[in-house]
Amino acid sequence: MRLAQVRSHDMVELADHMREADVQEVRASGGYQQPIDAVFLSVEISAQARTAFIDDRVAAICGVVLVRDGSLIERYFNRRCSYPGVAWALTSQVVDLHPLLFAAASRRLLEEADWLAPYDLVCNFVSAENTPSLRWLRWLGFEVLEPIPFGPRDLPFHPVVKERTDV
Repeated sequence: MRLAQVRSHDMVELADHMREADVQEVRASGGYQQPIDAVFLSVEISAQARTAFIDDRVAAICGVVLVRDGSLIERYFNRRCSYPGVAWALTSQVVDLHPLLFAAASRRLLEEADWLAPYDLVCNFVSAENTPSLRWLRWLGFEVLEPIPFGPRDLPFHPVVKERTDV
């Protein structure tokens, strides 16, 4: 797996081939009807974003959004920090074809690229129905908290969080 800067056609490819669990999650979390809207907005507001390729096909686009209001972190994650981020990833069906490669490479890239270094912690909310993502996040070292009502329809979402250990 390799990472590269996100290009417009990467976003279109991802939206056209997004895993169904991710499609359902973006619809439930933000009310997006079309996956392309979630992809473009997520990339646009991110402090950093990258496309992950497997065999020259888009496997995922991921990024981190700087959180400017720490009260969100305190409210949902019961933690205080000065520099939190919201980590996100949207995946394509390519991940289903290469799940072990994606999992191993994403862990290695997360550690080597040190994406989390600027942040005291990173967090997000994951649909309780998105079991593949929850399993992957646990494997990456994220703490998965009990589900809470979230999004425009108050559906069950798990807060997930990963704190820096060297702070």
